[in-house]
Amino acid sequence: MGFNEISQVPSQIIDVSEEADTRPKRISSELNGWVFKQHVGEVVVEELGIRDGIFGYVSAQYDRWTVMRERLNRILVPAIEVALDVADAKALKLEYWDSFVFEDVWENACASKLLSAKQALVPDTAYDGPENWHSHIGWFERVCENRLLINQNFDAVNLRRESDDVEKKALNIYALTEQRFENWKLDSDNLWKTLDFLHDRSVQLFAASINDAQRETIGIDENGAVNA
Repeated sequence: MGFNEISQVPSQIIDVSEEADTRPKRISSELNGWVFKQHVGEVVVEELGIRDGIFGYVSAQYDRWTVMRERLNRILVPAIEVALDVADAKALKLEYWDSFVFEDVWENACASKLLSAKQALVPDTAYDGPENWHSHIGWFERVCENRLLINQNFDAVNLRRESDDVEKKALNIYALTEQRFENWKLDSDNLWKTLDFLHDRSVQLFAASINDAQRETIGIDENGAVNA
């Protein structure tokens, strides 16, 4: 399936003693999970983790959701479907990391050339200046009587690229959508409906945060729909 490194990982078990003067401590445990990695040179570009309690997938290669959907359907969904037959899922989350590099000189960095609106509580001197700043926000929404957690973070950071050894300014945008399961459960029938919803909501958040010019460059509209 394209992975070129496979390793086992231990369970995350805490030994708790009933004695009052003994602190909880991590004990050695049996191997109970697998991690699969795909390397391109020395860089890990894809990782799949099948562990007790948490199934996870990370990819640095992203084109369109349809391509990612096919990959997930092949390597991760079969394991999730087996797990859902014997256990309940506490949450399902999707995270996106996007990074934009300002190609002009560092001193001329200006967040308004990328973002659609000024972030609350960030002063103008930081927002449209070369110094670092960050704005992290989060809230809950209701989806079918369950809670949907949303986090959206903006981080203006310095970046030194090895290719030209010149310091640039980068603006990183992070979006998390996490569906909590309380009043209805995740199962094989609604797994893809839930994942597709998390994707659509994530892209809506991202599209709303950048300006018209950047949306046109990327190829999405203000609602996150892909332009033909």
